[in-house]
Amino acid sequence: MATEFHAPHGQHFECRDCASRCCVMPWKVVVTEEEKQRFESEAWIRERLASHGVAIESVGDGLYRLPALVRNRRLECVFLDEDGLCSQVKRHDREFWSRTCKTFPFDFFEVAEGQVHVSLSQHCPAIRDNYGKPLGPQLEQYFSTFGGKATRIAETMQLGGMTQLNRPQYLRVAQLWREQIAAADSLPQGLLNSYDLTQSLAVALLDKTNPTDEEFHAAIDTVTREFTPESIPRQKKSSLLARLLLSLHLSRRSYPIWSYLSKPDSSKIRSAYYAYRNTLRLLRGKGEIDLILLPRAFELSLSDGVDSAMENPALADRAKHFFDDVLTRGNLFLRSRAMNQALLDLFLSLAILLRIARYRAAASGRRVPDMSDLGEGLSYAECIALYHVARHPAPPVAELIMSILADNRQGLIGLALVEA
Repeated sequence: MATEFHAPHGQHFECRDCASRCCVMPWKVVVTEEEKQRFESEAWIRERLASHGVAIESVGDGLYRLPALVRNRRLECVFLDEDGLCSQVKRHDREFWSRTCKTFPFDFFEVAEGQVHVSLSQHCPAIRDNYGKPLGPQLEQYFSTFGGKATRIAETMQLGGMTQLNRPQYLRVAQLWREQIAAADSLPQGLLNSYDLTQSLAVALLDKTNPTDEEFHAAIDTVTREFTPESIPRQKKSSLLARLLLSLHLSRRSYPIWSYLSKPDSSKIRSAYYAYRNTLRLLRGKGEIDLILLPRAFELSLSDGVDSAMENPALADRAKHFFDDVLTRGNLFLRSRAMNQALLDLFLSLAILLRIARYRAAASGRRVPDMSDLGEGLSYAECIALYHVARHPAPPVAELIMSILADNRQGLIGLALVEA
């Protein structure tokens, strides 16, 4: 059966015109045993690693991580030269790269037999800003880099109680979320409508462990026909749990914490100190913070006078488009879990992208976020809650808060409104 690709309409891509962002992502590149041996067979690579006092380290299961160095407040791949170009490409070509490097920013998910959804990371400027060559003709080439195989998304997802939905059923629920987000007058309202609709569906199927397609579609018809959206309330104070969750996530993306994380023998005490200090500053909204990918360190209180990106219709529309893409591509459903947990990832992503858009505007001396600020927010959302989340797990306390919020309507409202 021929593979049918589904990718964002009108998307372009070309690897050019960026500051090597894929080489300065907040983690280390994972390589295979074969790739490790190939790299270490090169004398110049052995010399390069030795000159920096680093080595390719094992992470188990036959996988390894390339070392990273801290330069100019950034965690950079050890093979990135000062001119922003890859030393491997200079000596060989892109075929010498690891599969991780060859395939970024692509991923492929099989949602049905012969149906493959293309996932594209917004951390890549060409994807985020939609420049380069038309994507369609390139898909076969990049798919072949994956060995012509796509990652199959979960067989089932939990709706509520003991109810398990099969793949076509939970993808139908995801389609309902897309419809609610598109129809709502704001993203927070669309996410809350999606949560309420899902809860109503869970109640309708409460006594069904594995509903038949007939039972499922009958419940969908009833719930959607009777559903009346409830306007999202305006809270006078932001949710403490929501602010703590954001602070925990963002503190780990700040400098100098990365300088310690990049060294296996670094002081855990120093790393813990800076993590605690930066979490507290972010929670209070006061003090200087130096977040990766932002232009400079800045005083957090400056962000108090910056507008929400949702006040700009063009930015709000761009964010809606991003969420529609996320729900289409399949990342949220890579493992079997509760549908509410997948929804929580969307609520968290909204809070992250709006917070970073505000911070970046403040760090740049502006009171009104622009599209570039929102774009960096999208990149952060990808890194923390969406595309790359499996490669960089959340802190244990953050995981606990997320487990509390997933089934807490008021908590989710607080997360949706903490920045909106």
